[in-house]
Amino acid sequence: MKHDLTKPISKNREDYKEVLDCFGKGFDITTLQCSNCHDNEICSVFYKDNVIANKIKEVEAKVPEIIDKVDFDKLDKSKLEDYLLEASDRNSPVPAADLITYVKEKAGTVDDLAAIAWLKEFIITSGKIVTREGKIIRKG
Repeated sequence: MKHDLTKPISKNREDYKEVLDCFGKGFDITTLQCSNCHDNEICSVFYKDNVIANKIKEVEAKVPEIIDKVDFDKLDKSKLEDYLLEASDRNSPVPAADLITYVKEKAGTVDDLAAIAWLKEFIITSGKIVTREGKIIRKG
């Protein structure tokens, strides 16, 4: 199929019905059929707009079922910071693993990475605490 490059590509699949039956349905440039096809650039656009877009919609529709109901707002940052500072001052710093467990329980998640990400942000914005050798201590 020849295409006039001075004109925009039509997004109407019917304009390309004389092309192979696979057009825009199963694009994979590593296969012989796709790599030899002269319309593989246009096909990739259709594949993205049709197949990929539909997959994204399917996943987005399922997201509430998949993702934990995480609520880090339940954590009182000032109380947590005070507790960590007091523990550090008593020479009894809180192990990071225990803190991760606490954050997960309070936030209602089983996701270690989400808890760690929240803790990193919390520690950075606090400015008063740091982690050292796996324990949370007063900065300085």
